[in-house]
Amino acid sequence: MNPKIREWINSLFLIVAGVFVMTISYNMFLVPAKIAPGGVSGAATIIHYLSGKVLPIGAVSLSMNLPLFVLGWKQEGRAFIVKTLISTVLLSLFLDTIKLPVPEVEPLLAAIFGGAILGIGLGLVVLGDATTGGTDLAAKMIQRRIPHLTMAWVLFILDMIVVIAAAIAFSPAEGLYAMVTIFISTKLMDFILEGSKSSRAFNIITKNADVISKRIMNELERGVTLFKGTGMYTGNDVDMLYCVVSSREIVKVKHIVQAEDPTAFIVVSEVHDVGGEGFTYNKPERSLFKKKQKSV
Repeated sequence: MNPKIREWINSLFLIVAGVFVMTISYNMFLVPAKIAPGGVSGAATIIHYLSGKVLPIGAVSLSMNLPLFVLGWKQEGRAFIVKTLISTVLLSLFLDTIKLPVPEVEPLLAAIFGGAILGIGLGLVVLGDATTGGTDLAAKMIQRRIPHLTMAWVLFILDMIVVIAAAIAFSPAEGLYAMVTIFISTKLMDFILEGSKSSRAFNIITKNADVISKRIMNELERGVTLFKGTGMYTGNDVDMLYCVVSSREIVKVKHIVQAEDPTAFIVVSEVHDVGGEGFTYNKPERSLFKKKQKSV
């Protein structure tokens, strides 16, 4: 079988499985409990209830996503956009057509269970080299216009807007439950993507080092180091890129490399500890009783 066809089949399997798992989360736990866990689907949940349940969540979500896909078509890789469009349409269809039994649980338990299941579904979709909506695209567009904001901050702001809207539309408690869901789903998604490991180091030997490094720096806001080397078998000069990314960005880096240089040689290794800008590190403790020293 053609490798590209096999890759597409694997991606579609992961996307369909992930979308179905997400549907379980929404239709069994989150939507009945009025929990809007950020993103376009969360906003669609709010609109669904404000309309007296007249407007279906899936249809509203799809109508909100389509303009973002049109705007992002020229800015993102075609394969990524097509896969994301497939996952978005499937999620909208599943949300409106698949009816599931709703367990009688407390809202907090609904937030916990819903968040865990949602995170698993999101992780499967991301492994399929897709997302489930236009929030990522919207964040990238905003970040390009306001470059001093990181992608993480833009996504956080967009999610918080939806959470605050849920707190106003429903109650502060529903807003709090939405935050619990976001936290748990993020942790579970990270675990699905790369187990309990938080970071990975990429060594990329490529003919298109400039293009790949620029995309990683611009789209993921991660530093990239270029090493010059020699292929011992061929004797030719080669370029090797080195970068460290979080677990959520691993699939994105692979997508960038495959899009720009399908013949690139990639080695991904586990990072046991990483410190510096963009990653968590221990800052030196400062005594509260000592005066701050002026910087020179």
